Amino acid sequence: MARTATQLARDTPELWSPVWAEVAAALSAHWRAGRGHLLTEDAMRLSAVVALGDAGVDPSRVTADVPEPVLRQGMADLVVDGLSGVVVQLRYSAARTDSRPAAVPMGELLGDVMRLGCVPARRRWVVQVISARTTSHLASAADRHSLVWPSEVGRRLVVERGALEWLPAAAQRAVGRAPWQLPVVATCTDVLAVHGELALFALEVETPGAPPPGGEAELGEVGPRRRDEPPESPRGTARAEILDAVRRILAASDQDTFGVEEVVADLSARGSRFAAATVRTMLTSHMCADVRGRGIAAFDDVERVGPGTYRLRAGR
Repeated sequence: MARTATQLARDTPELWSPVWAEVAAALSAHWRAGRGHLLTEDAMRLSAVVALGDAGVDPSRVTADVPEPVLRQGMADLVVDGLSGVVVQLRYSAARTDSRPAAVPMGELLGDVMRLGCVPARRRWVVQVISARTTSHLASAADRHSLVWPSEVGRRLVVERGALEWLPAAAQRAVGRAPWQLPVVATCTDVLAVHGELALFALEVETPGAPPPGGEAELGEVGPRRRDEPPESPRGTARAEILDAVRRILAASDQDTFGVEEVVADLSARGSRFAAATVRTMLTSHMCADVRGRGIAAFDDVERVGPGTYRLRAGR
């Protein structure tokens, strides 16, 4: 039985997977026909409209470029059943992201997720086509700034105030003056091959401002970080794991200092997903109060007391 647009608006993410699969297949066909260099978000949108039609959604229920001031360029790329139904933001980045710093596409996608989180729709999607190389760079950049990048099915991007305020300048500029209603959570539901190393990533953005247990939703805009209020890192980030390791090391010793390689060894023994190089860079650069400069997160968690030796700062 064909599904109506209203049914689709209330469906689970799994019921949208065939729509995104059809979009990826259509883009792949364009590449095979030699039209890949001509693809843009418009091709993604038309493919999505056709896929929705195949799912039983009458085209009259689907609209494009719907005015919504909070979104990028003031428009929702694709809407089913109006802004209270399903809202989709599209981004086709295959032709340009590989040559840019990873912080730029990271900021762009964060901006899309944050803006969409403020739209009171029943279901919200950010669908992006990017390369595997760019995805890898994004994941590495996110790890350095206390974010878990949603590069695999089931992985969740949790955007909290601290993570935003400590983003590098290039990422903050790419995010722009995006409103937020924190925390914003987006879950990767589909990763679909398009062509070569290009893939389509479908992220579902959860109910705007759904606070964690005991917490409250927060409204604001991306702006300069406050140095007097270091953010808490979400569990599972590189910074969070390093801080846990440092506390374990100090608790087991009679000293107030620790070595970088002690932290690396601790995390390796516990099966951390972070590479040793990522741990060293995060600890000795982004978490160190003595290091400043372009692209440094400046969490100020530790201070250097000697070659390869650090001390955890008060209150960390």
